[in-house]
Amino acid sequence: MAEEVRIDLGAAISIPLLREQFAKDLRDRAGIDINNMFRSGNAVAVPGSKMKIERILEDSDDWPLEDEGSIWGGTTYAYVAFSKTFDSSHATVPNASPSGALWAVANNDGAPGDVVALMADCIVRQAGGVGFGANIIARDHGVNAKLVGMEIDLEFSAAGSVGAGSGGLYINVFNKTNAGPAIQLGGLGGGKFTNGIILDAIVGTGLAPNGSASMTSMINSAGGVFSDAAIILSNTHRLKFNGTGAVNGYLSMDDDNNLRMTLGDAGFAIRDKTDNNTLFTFENSGALYVGAIKDQTSGLQVLAGRVTGFVTMEGSANQNGSAINVGTITANDANIRALAAHMKAVEDALISHGLIGA
Repeated sequence: MAEEVRIDLGAAISIPLLREQFAKDLRDRAGIDINNMFRSGNAVAVPGSKMKIERILEDSDDWPLEDEGSIWGGTTYAYVAFSKTFDSSHATVPNASPSGALWAVANNDGAPGDVVALMADCIVRQAGGVGFGANIIARDHGVNAKLVGMEIDLEFSAAGSVGAGSGGLYINVFNKTNAGPAIQLGGLGGGKFTNGIILDAIVGTGLAPNGSASMTSMINSAGGVFSDAAIILSNTHRLKFNGTGAVNGYLSMDDDNNLRMTLGDAGFAIRDKTDNNTLFTFENSGALYVGAIKDQTSGLQVLAGRVTGFVTMEGSANQNGSAINVGTITANDANIRALAAHMKAVEDALISHGLIGA
């Protein structure tokens, strides 16, 4: 039967005495010696050098935990701090399983709500304050090292199944819009990542909006500087443009190094800047429709809409004109005058098109 503890509220209560009694109960009933677990840490912070620590648990003086204050230029403080040194005695074989200074396990054995192994909550209570939910640092001590900031693993059992809502990382923002970037990559002291985001082991779309999510754009390269291109597609990788018909449009570089456009059901069209008028249409049949064509250098029109009203001449055409001597033709022949008038009409049409002119 548990021992009954009564406190006379009318008597003076000694907080140190209660602390000693609590420590004694932990030692006697649970075998936990709290006095030997934690000790007082460094009492005074030294900016850019030593961290102030209220209570500390560390197993070695080789790497004093208070020296973590040297990471930042100002004063640093910790209420409770842990430090554990791992050496070769913690690994019986190369590449042994992880060792951890703090390991939290939560077993959900029928709890109705979400079960979380590790939670952190930072609350800003003064205007202008700054709060970080977590700050994770992986660093080396002047040696060659593999550094990983964070790894998230989903370990489904072979016999289990994927429940609704499963995911590697969920980032939520509450109540406010324009709350800053959801994910931001950056570098300090000249540091740069080799790549931004590398995708693998994805069976669906690598990047996709969630349902009916609304945003200004999916990709915006306006703020970047690119030595090659904002977007690079490998050979034969295609841009797909879904249409309302059964056939979609594609744009790619083919194996013969041609920039290839695969047309949709209707064809290809270029519109004016107001998107009200079609300037150029290329149909799947091979037909080309254009309003007017101008010379790129001079800006003069060289082709426009058809001039109508022409009627072909009578008689047989002869493409061989070698027997004709223009010096012997007289202007008195009525046929010659009619031919001249017809040629004048052709000339006018070619000039109006822009194919010939002054």
